[in-house]
Amino acid sequence: SNAAERQVAASVASALAAGRPLVTLEEGEEPESFWEALGGKADYPKEKQTMGGEAPPRLFECSNRTGAFVATELFGWSQGDLLPTECFLLDTVSSLFVWNGGEANETEKRGVATLAKEYLEAVGRPSCPVITVAGGLEPALFASHFLGWDFDAPPAFVDPYEAKLALLAQANVGMGGEEAETETRDSGAPAYRAQYEAKLAALEKPAGAGKWENSASWATHALKPTEEKPKDLTAERAMTVRGGMAYAEPSELTVTLEVLKLNDEPRVDPTRKEMYLSDSEFQQALGCTKAEYVKMKAWKQTDLKKKASLF
Repeated sequence: SNAAERQVAASVASALAAGRPLVTLEEGEEPESFWEALGGKADYPKEKQTMGGEAPPRLFECSNRTGAFVATELFGWSQGDLLPTECFLLDTVSSLFVWNGGEANETEKRGVATLAKEYLEAVGRPSCPVITVAGGLEPALFASHFLGWDFDAPPAFVDPYEAKLALLAQANVGMGGEEAETETRDSGAPAYRAQYEAKLAALEKPAGAGKWENSASWATHALKPTEEKPKDLTAERAMTVRGGMAYAEPSELTVTLEVLKLNDEPRVDPTRKEMYLSDSEFQQALGCTKAEYVKMKAWKQTDLKKKASLF
């Protein structure tokens, strides 16, 4: 742990202590009473686990601006895609974020909360934590998934109609009173309302392209390729990383332990080296069967791979 982490831990401990004495322990110096309070000493991860999982994060825009509540998956997204008039779901594998724009309506906020639960049920992660984030108050845990996040950036979209009315109101202060202000609003509103509606129309998605209606089957449909999604996204990413050569599936290729240690087989996915071993060599190198291995925690798998020189 670094100095900043220790400082935060000390602050939290002081708040929880409520006047009780605090004891600071270094790893490896824990007394038996420490482990007894945790249910007994057992094997635990010795290294930090990275946020998220092996799959890249996914972002879904959730809106009812067309009259029906619709969720659309975005690709190649950035901070600028977070419109304050909408709600979004950000799936980082380890967590599911519900982002509520400051101008999103209550129907959208209720809808996205329901969809979050349906989505996690569909992907088989019902116990995954759901974190609600308010637009403009994003924590670093959320912002870290957006390349080049700017905490000082203005809202992605400003209603030109409302902005113009605000300027007109300021200009009319002390120049004709309430009557003049009302007349200006009435004469200027149609033009700016038309601009506003044109802006919204430009944001609309083509009918049937990458949409899911607000129903119990939404989350299941969200897992299927749409017209906006590449037909083979996994293969495309692999080809991008490896200059056009996709990795072979472990079920289609067997490689010896010595070859894997040399990193000489270009068809091997470096994140799953151990799975290319034969069943017998896998058990000899890692001390367990493949079936037992896939049920282990990620940190335990990493520890075994390091001991076998496959990390």
